[in-house]
Amino acid sequence: MADALNLSATAHEENLSLRSLTRATLSSLQTIRTRLLDDADLRAPTIVFAPHQDDETLGCGGTLVRKCAMGSPVSVVFMTDGSASHPQFMAAEKLAATRAGEALAATLTLGVAERQVRFLGAPDGALRDQGRTVIPALIDILTERRPAQVFIPYARDRLPDHVATHDFVVTAIRRAGLSVTIFEYPVWFWNHWPWMRQSTGTTTERLRHFARESLAGLMDFNTRVCVRDVLEKKIAALNCHKTQMTRFDASEQWLTLNDVAGGDFIRCLLGDREIFHRWQIR
Repeated sequence: MADALNLSATAHEENLSLRSLTRATLSSLQTIRTRLLDDADLRAPTIVFAPHQDDETLGCGGTLVRKCAMGSPVSVVFMTDGSASHPQFMAAEKLAATRAGEALAATLTLGVAERQVRFLGAPDGALRDQGRTVIPALIDILTERRPAQVFIPYARDRLPDHVATHDFVVTAIRRAGLSVTIFEYPVWFWNHWPWMRQSTGTTTERLRHFARESLAGLMDFNTRVCVRDVLEKKIAALNCHKTQMTRFDASEQWLTLNDVAGGDFIRCLLGDREIFHRWQIR
């Protein structure tokens, strides 16, 4: 039994070492392939579209802090009402209201004025079904504010509401006939090996997923923003999302972002840089 435990511990250590080495290698390659956002870009008028209340901070919170400090007119639009994050513990209406309040506190911490925050209120988890009403609303917002830059979830972010946000905003921009620089921010894209530990799937499946996702992301991400100096403010904003960051009712069953992949998720998204896939709609 002792020999078996020692072998298991050794295998675990080797896996951690391989994962750490792979992450470090990919991070170095990302640095080589990405360029820093310059001051002119940081000052550009911006709208961030967030599928849920917390994605704005997780995906580009540090960038928003830097933009607001540079005087950029920044708006944030929340697509869904966030009511499905913990439905077994809180009624949907109360959870939606609670998360809206948290979002206002978080965006204010990032430097975004309350008047620049909009809530579209689509049903959490069912955004894809709301295109007929959501896309016209997006066109109105884009036409009114005419941003130079738009931040949306990365196209390969996998969660349905994230993918729908990406697709709806791109559609709305094109229908509005605007010329906009797109910045796609990854959130749930990171939830695979080697960025986060995985408890499901075979080694072969994980490596296949790594080849498909990490390497594709490496090719897509072309822009980075150093957020080391504003990381404390990003963390403070994230902590405003109490329903997502704390066991809201002290129940061990109330899962938080800190529980995802044994804490790897939060550590991955609270690094000293944020990276984006930048491209242009003309």
